[in-house]
Order: sequence, then C-alpha cells, then structure tokens
Amino acid sequence: MGKERATMAKKSSDNLLPMILVGVLLTAAVLLRPRWGGAVDQTAQPLPPLATAAWLNSDGAPKLDGKIVVMDAWFTTCPPCLQSLPKLARLHEKYAGDSRVQFIGVTFEPEENLPQIQAVVDRIDGFTWPVAYAAQRQLDMLDIHMFPTLVVFDQSGTSVWRGHDLGGLEAQIDSML
Repeated sequence: MGKERATMAKKSSDNLLPMILVGVLLTAAVLLRPRWGGAVDQTAQPLPPLATAAWLNSDGAPKLDGKIVVMDAWFTTCPPCLQSLPKLARLHEKYAGDSRVQFIGVTFEPEENLPQIQAVVDRIDGFTWPVAYAAQRQLDMLDIHMFPTLVVFDQSGTSVWRGHDLGGLEAQIDSML
C-alpha cells in the first residue's frame, strides 16, 4: 500500500510540473506583453520631412504646417492594419471638413508595390487621405517597427500621441481642436 501511494504521489508531481510551467509562462506573457491599445509611452518626436516620399492620393507632399497631423503607418499585407483602415476612414470622415486636421498614411512598401497599395486604398470606402510610399527612412526616423502605428503631431509638428489602435485617438484629436 505504501509503495502504491509513493507511485501515485510521483505521478501527481510529474503532472503538476508542466502545469506550473505553463502557468508561469502565461503569467510572464501577460506581464511582459507590449501595450497594444491606446497610447504608447513615447518621447516627443518631430514630424520627419516627407517631401522625398512618393505619394498616392495627393500631388506631392500635403501641406502640414500648422495642422494637427494624424499619421497611420501601415502596409498591405498586415492583417491588423487592414482591419483598422475602415474604422480610420470613418474617423477621417468626421474631420474631413476641418482644415486644421490632416490625415496621412505612410508605408515602407516600394514603388513596385504601388498596384497592391492602390488596391487597398480603392477597397476601403472613404480612404481618401494622402499615402506616402517608399517611406522607410521616415518610419525609421520615428522608430516605427510595429504596424499599424498611429502618431498624432500637434500644430508645431511634435508628436503628442502614439498608439497601435484607434482607442483614444478621437479623444486626442478633439482635445487639440
């Protein structure tokens, strides 16, 4: 009987160890996860020069001086980017008549991808804001490596908000108007 209990106790502890390990890993994943929603902590950064980027939906770089600029960094094969674009289009529609606000899109994708970029723009109702493509240098200047990333710049061209989804974006724009 004592030998059976020892064998059962060993089997129980053998099963317990993997469960503890999974629990530790899940806890670490939750505690160490990146912040996906709302604003992300950041140091204020200047809006990089966009004159050298190629543009879609615009005849060259749009006039951004003195405007609140909402920049959406995205690319055509990014599922979260593609999911957020229709919501961003609805938000853009709210501010479309306000000359103090300018939405722009930025992608690292090269000119060879222009047909794919144009296809995404055409597929999203209300996606009428200018899009800079072949803009890897500008994304690097802003240290953008996760997509989508949204950045709001104030009228002086300094970033004041940064996030990976639209949570809090509208409130940020409204607070600046």
